[in-house]
Amino acid sequence: NVFTPNGDGVNDLFVMKFRSMQSIKISIFNRWGKRIHFYENNDVRGFGNTYSATVWDGRLAGGRFASPGVYYYVVEGRGRDGETPKKGGFFHLFRGKN
Repeated sequence: NVFTPNGDGVNDLFVMKFRSMQSIKISIFNRWGKRIHFYENNDVRGFGNTYSATVWDGRLAGGRFASPGVYYYVVEGRGRDGETPKKGGFFHLFRGKN
């Protein structure tokens, strides 16, 4: 639940793992509920095995870095079984001093 996009090569990307999904939508919100990033993939590869996707690099529109803090994500998808699961959670974004 910690994301550190500070260029040190460790936890620099927010990555999600899926299994048996056809399509996926991920929204990331700041602490005030504003959606700051959206990821969508309607062609998730792989069946049965875990599929990883880089969802966010910690930048906002225009290339600015997102501020350190707590963020909320919502994952919506369509499984290969036709189910439409929806999950959410929190993560902390930290930036080290370079």
